[in-house]
Amino acid sequence: MDRISGFVTTDRAQLFARYALALVLAWFGAMNFTAVGEGIINNWLTQTMFISGMADMDFNWAQIIGVYEIAAALCLAIWRGPLGKIGALMAAVYSGLALLLMFFANVWLADMGGFPAIGAGQGIIKYLSIMGVALCLLAKTAPKPDPVALKRAYLIILFGLILVLGWIGGMKFTAYEAAAIKPLLETSLFFSWLLVVFSEQGASNFIGIVELVAVACLLGWFFNRQVFLIGAGLCVITFLGTLSFMITLPGWEGSLGGFPALSGSGHFLMKDLVMLGGTLLLVAASNAKAGVAK
Repeated sequence: MDRISGFVTTDRAQLFARYALALVLAWFGAMNFTAVGEGIINNWLTQTMFISGMADMDFNWAQIIGVYEIAAALCLAIWRGPLGKIGALMAAVYSGLALLLMFFANVWLADMGGFPAIGAGQGIIKYLSIMGVALCLLAKTAPKPDPVALKRAYLIILFGLILVLGWIGGMKFTAYEAAAIKPLLETSLFFSWLLVVFSEQGASNFIGIVELVAVACLLGWFFNRQVFLIGAGLCVITFLGTLSFMITLPGWEGSLGGFPALSGSGHFLMKDLVMLGGTLLLVAASNAKAGVAK
């Protein structure tokens, strides 16, 4: 296990996480200048308490947010002088504001009785780990990173992974989620076999079990490094698997000519790239603590 994880050094993990975050922010920002991006932003504005009136104001909020995202991405990509700190801080603020939608927007499935049956919020809860990645990068911009700030950032990434995999993994045992992921599995080069071996619900249950096992193993962060590394490995497999759906699923918006225009599902899947970066940051931190890699 150490031989494999030892490849994930602190520098490599940080570089991957930084460019993954920059890429996702830049891509989302560019999409906000299209009808698809505007539709996503306006949808959230109109269904969110306290700010729903903003949708009627004479501002193109999607483009304003898009400029912010692209500016943060550029700062992260350049990473020289104070730009890295500014970009990481902007990304952390952006993620924190996105998380507030969980409390003020309609993200629950009414047909399933509401909370904890999560619908649109599945994409929002991913921002907890994304915020942790941004805070980790922010801490690393200091000449001598604050160990307390880094520990806090790692815990946010960790609990973000646990929240996403645990909550969405639990939803896999429902008929709603099984039906939702069926198109993903049917078109996948790597996971279509699940529908051959299992039923629609059985395939969904299998994925849910894998995600919940990953959650249990991630808790090894607090008591057993080898157990944690198993969980991290399952996270890597999970996120690479979901990202592979970008190739086989219509994750590209046909009305805009397809690639590189993201569809709504494409936005959801792309966030896993940053969560993959967060997983690597945790592995690198675990390696450094154990003296396996630096």
